Amino acid sequence: MAHRLTRTLAPLLLLAGCAATGCAPPAYHDGGRLPVTVDGRTFEAELKLTPKSRYLGMGGRAEMPQDFAMLFAYPEPQHLHYVMRDCAFPIDILFLDRQGRVVAKHRMVPDPAGMAEDDLRRYDSEASAQFALEIKGGWLDKLDITVGQTRLNLPAEALGAAAK
Repeated sequence: MAHRLTRTLAPLLLLAGCAATGCAPPAYHDGGRLPVTVDGRTFEAELKLTPKSRYLGMGGRAEMPQDFAMLFAYPEPQHLHYVMRDCAFPIDILFLDRQGRVVAKHRMVPDPAGMAEDDLRRYDSEASAQFALEIKGGWLDKLDITVGQTRLNLPAEALGAAAK
Protein backbone atom coordinates (compact mmCIF):
# COMPACT_ATOMS: atom_id res chain seq x y z
CA MET A 1 0.00 0.00 0.00
CA ALA A 2 2.80 2.45 0.86
CA HIS A 3 4.51 1.76 -2.50
CA ARG A 4 1.28 2.50 -4.42
CA LEU A 5 0.76 5.70 -2.41
CA THR A 6 4.34 6.84 -3.16
CA ARG A 7 3.85 6.22 -6.90
CA THR A 8 0.61 8.20 -6.84
CA LEU A 9 1.90 11.11 -4.77
CA ALA A 10 5.36 11.48 -6.33
CA PRO A 11 4.18 13.36 -9.47
CA LEU A 12 1.97 15.61 -7.33
CA LEU A 13 4.85 16.41 -4.99
CA LEU A 14 7.08 17.22 -7.97
CA LEU A 15 4.45 19.60 -9.36
CA ALA A 16 3.99 21.22 -5.95
CA GLY A 17 7.76 21.69 -5.68
CA CYS A 18 7.85 23.32 -9.13
CA ALA A 19 5.01 25.63 -8.18
CA ALA A 20 6.84 26.66 -5.01
CA THR A 21 10.27 27.15 -6.60
CA GLY A 22 9.24 28.24 -10.11
CA CYS A 23 10.75 25.43 -12.23
CA ALA A 24 12.17 26.77 -15.47
CA PRO A 25 10.72 25.65 -18.80
CA PRO A 26 12.85 23.18 -20.76
CA ALA A 27 16.08 24.67 -22.09
CA TYR A 28 16.44 24.48 -25.86
CA HIS A 29 19.86 24.15 -27.44
CA ASP A 30 21.24 24.03 -30.95
CA GLY A 31 21.00 20.47 -32.26
CA GLY A 32 18.47 19.48 -29.59
CA ARG A 33 15.22 17.74 -30.48
CA LEU A 34 11.59 18.79 -30.19
CA PRO A 35 8.49 16.87 -31.34
CA VAL A 36 6.43 19.03 -33.72
CA THR A 37 2.94 18.01 -34.84
CA VAL A 38 1.62 19.05 -38.24
CA ASP A 39 -1.94 18.04 -39.18
CA GLY A 40 -1.87 15.16 -36.67
CA ARG A 41 1.54 13.85 -37.82
CA THR A 42 4.43 14.20 -35.34
CA PHE A 43 7.94 14.88 -36.58
CA GLU A 44 11.09 14.75 -34.48
CA ALA A 45 12.56 18.18 -35.21
CA GLU A 46 16.25 18.95 -34.85
CA LEU A 47 16.64 22.51 -33.61
CA LYS A 48 18.71 25.02 -35.57
CA LEU A 49 19.25 28.05 -33.34
CA THR A 50 22.54 29.61 -34.48
CA PRO A 51 23.54 31.36 -37.71
CA LYS A 52 26.06 28.61 -38.54
CA SER A 53 23.65 25.70 -38.02
CA ARG A 54 20.86 27.51 -39.89
CA TYR A 55 23.27 28.12 -42.80
CA LEU A 56 24.27 24.44 -42.97
CA GLY A 57 20.72 23.08 -42.58
CA MET A 58 20.28 19.74 -44.35
CA GLY A 59 23.24 20.40 -46.65
CA GLY A 60 25.67 17.51 -47.02
CA ARG A 61 23.34 14.88 -45.56
CA ALA A 62 22.68 11.74 -47.56
CA GLU A 63 18.97 11.44 -46.73
CA MET A 64 16.11 12.74 -44.64
CA PRO A 65 14.17 10.17 -42.59
CA GLN A 66 10.38 10.09 -43.03
CA ASP A 67 9.45 11.43 -39.56
CA PHE A 68 12.40 13.80 -39.21
CA ALA A 69 12.28 17.58 -39.46
CA MET A 70 14.49 20.59 -38.92
CA LEU A 71 13.09 23.56 -37.03
CA PHE A 72 14.96 26.81 -37.67
CA ALA A 73 14.30 29.48 -35.04
CA TYR A 74 15.29 33.16 -35.08
CA PRO A 75 15.37 35.63 -32.18
CA GLU A 76 12.87 37.92 -33.96
CA PRO A 77 10.50 37.63 -36.93
CA GLN A 78 12.01 38.68 -40.26
CA HIS A 79 11.72 38.14 -43.99
CA LEU A 80 13.41 34.78 -44.71
CA HIS A 81 14.92 33.26 -47.88
CA TYR A 82 16.04 29.64 -48.04
CA VAL A 83 18.03 27.76 -50.68
CA MET A 84 18.91 24.12 -51.34
CA ARG A 85 22.64 24.55 -50.70
CA ASP A 86 24.49 21.21 -51.02
CA CYS A 87 21.23 19.23 -50.68
CA ALA A 88 20.57 16.23 -52.92
CA PHE A 89 16.91 15.45 -52.12
CA PRO A 90 13.60 17.36 -52.14
CA ILE A 91 12.44 19.13 -48.99
CA ASP A 92 9.11 20.72 -48.12
CA ILE A 93 9.30 23.90 -46.05
CA LEU A 94 6.81 25.79 -43.91
CA PHE A 95 7.52 29.36 -42.82
CA LEU A 96 5.83 30.28 -39.55
CA ASP A 97 5.16 33.58 -37.83
CA ARG A 98 5.67 34.28 -34.11
CA GLN A 99 2.36 32.57 -33.29
CA GLY A 100 3.27 29.44 -35.27
CA ARG A 101 0.86 30.26 -38.12
CA VAL A 102 1.98 29.14 -41.59
CA VAL A 103 2.74 32.23 -43.70
CA ALA A 104 4.23 30.37 -46.69
CA LYS A 105 4.95 26.84 -47.87
CA HIS A 106 7.14 25.53 -50.68
CA ARG A 107 8.26 22.31 -52.31
CA MET A 108 12.02 22.77 -52.60
CA VAL A 109 13.90 20.83 -55.25
CA PRO A 110 17.66 20.25 -55.39
CA ASP A 111 19.72 22.59 -57.52
CA PRO A 112 22.56 21.14 -59.63
CA ALA A 113 25.70 20.36 -57.62
CA GLY A 114 28.37 23.05 -57.69
CA MET A 115 25.93 25.83 -58.55
CA ALA A 116 27.09 29.32 -57.52
CA GLU A 117 25.42 30.69 -54.37
CA ASP A 118 23.87 33.61 -56.26
CA ASP A 119 22.31 31.23 -58.80
CA LEU A 120 20.56 28.97 -56.25
CA ARG A 121 16.76 29.05 -56.39
CA ARG A 122 15.35 31.10 -53.47
CA TYR A 123 12.29 30.10 -51.43
CA ASP A 124 10.76 33.13 -49.73
CA SER A 125 8.74 33.44 -46.51
CA GLU A 126 6.58 36.02 -48.33
CA ALA A 127 5.87 37.64 -44.93
CA SER A 128 7.65 38.14 -41.64
CA ALA A 129 8.52 34.73 -40.15
CA GLN A 130 10.33 33.61 -37.00
CA PHE A 131 10.49 29.89 -37.77
CA ALA A 132 11.01 27.56 -40.71
CA LEU A 133 10.16 23.86 -40.57
CA GLU A 134 11.74 21.55 -43.13
CA ILE A 135 10.23 18.10 -43.68
CA LYS A 136 10.90 15.37 -46.20
CA GLY A 137 9.76 16.24 -49.72
CA GLY A 138 6.27 14.96 -50.49
CA TRP A 139 4.67 15.67 -47.11
CA LEU A 140 2.94 18.83 -48.41
CA ASP A 141 0.92 16.54 -50.71
CA LYS A 142 -0.20 14.40 -47.73
CA LEU A 143 -0.86 17.00 -45.03
CA ASP A 144 -3.70 19.53 -44.88
CA ILE A 145 -1.79 22.82 -44.50
CA THR A 146 -3.42 26.13 -45.39
CA VAL A 147 -1.35 29.31 -45.51
CA GLY A 148 -2.76 31.84 -43.05
CA GLN A 149 -4.90 29.26 -41.24
CA THR A 150 -2.75 26.30 -40.19
CA ARG A 151 -1.03 26.93 -36.87
CA LEU A 152 1.60 24.76 -35.17
CA ASN A 153 1.79 24.69 -31.39
CA LEU A 154 5.40 25.70 -30.71
CA PRO A 155 7.09 27.00 -27.55
CA ALA A 156 7.73 30.16 -29.59
CA GLU A 157 8.85 32.45 -26.79
CA ALA A 158 11.38 29.95 -25.39
CA LEU A 159 12.70 29.06 -28.86
CA GLY A 160 13.05 32.73 -29.80
CA ALA A 161 14.94 33.37 -26.56
CA ALA A 162 17.29 30.42 -27.24
CA ALA A 163 17.97 31.47 -30.84
CA LYS A 164 21.09 33.52 -31.63
